[in-house]
Amino acid sequence: MVAVGIIKNNTPYVQLIHSFGQFKAPPRDEDEHHGKYIAAVVDRAGNVDSYFFIIDEDNKKWQNVNLPTSCEEESPVAKFFEDEDVRHTNRREFCPAANITWNGEKTWIPIMPMVPAEVGYKIAKRQTTGGTTAWELLLLLVEYINGRSTAVVNLVQPAMKYAAYAATVEKRSPN
Repeated sequence: MVAVGIIKNNTPYVQLIHSFGQFKAPPRDEDEHHGKYIAAVVDRAGNVDSYFFIIDEDNKKWQNVNLPTSCEEESPVAKFFEDEDVRHTNRREFCPAANITWNGEKTWIPIMPMVPAEVGYKIAKRQTTGGTTAWELLLLLVEYINGRSTAVVNLVQPAMKYAAYAATVEKRSPN
């Protein structure tokens, strides 16, 4: 399993989070980051070095959110992202709330979900050709679980819920 996340709240793109580690400075040079956990994210263009960020306690938490009732093939969410006439434009947007029927019951999703390495590899290959949106992550996860055991489906479910939420809501907050 590899971690993915939305690095900026105003973008629907997910990025692989890699190279987890704990920052250790020599004792004489210790600073405010000494002992903190860090991870790297590679840019989508692939022409600059990875940048690192601190994984704080919030990244390890789950949030209680309201999800769309459905993201199935004929749902308003799917139609928004799959409409042939505006697909290229819509893939860079969030599905508008007016298009969505909300579940009404809140559910817990991870702030920084883990996805199967096979899916992570597909995300990594796309980062140099325009990136992967949260909606496309959901489609990759649905493809991955097809024909797999219930145990595998249950392990992937939190990441699928995360992707459905991230594709439809611009502001990431528990409320």
